[in-house]
Amino acid sequence: MPKRTDISSVLIIGAGPIGLAAAAHLIERGIPFEIYETGDASGHTVAQWAHIRFFSPWKMLVDTAAARLLAGTGWTAPDDKKLPTGGQFLEEYLAPLAALDSIQPHIRYGVTVTDVSR
Repeated sequence: MPKRTDISSVLIIGAGPIGLAAAAHLIERGIPFEIYETGDASGHTVAQWAHIRFFSPWKMLVDTAAARLLAGTGWTAPDDKKLPTGGQFLEEYLAPLAALDSIQPHIRYGVTVTDVSR
């Protein structure tokens, strides 16, 4: 695992929906961050159940800070009331979010975090 030397940045474990939302909030606050993702792409775990439909509609799945970042790219939010599949969630939200210039360079793929300490 890469050794972190900059203690003024935040380390996010996982480039899934929560990790990417955390990154979006940190960007808005001007706080540096790195994301460590064990998979070879963002939303790696979501991709494993891409065929499954969510029980929650889009309006409950899209983080507000992430939506603000994506809006600047011309991204159009999906219909608030529809229930996406994992694949739709990945393709229409997580992948575009992870690809943002403000997030993508900070993601380290293929990294397994085995412990965390202060």
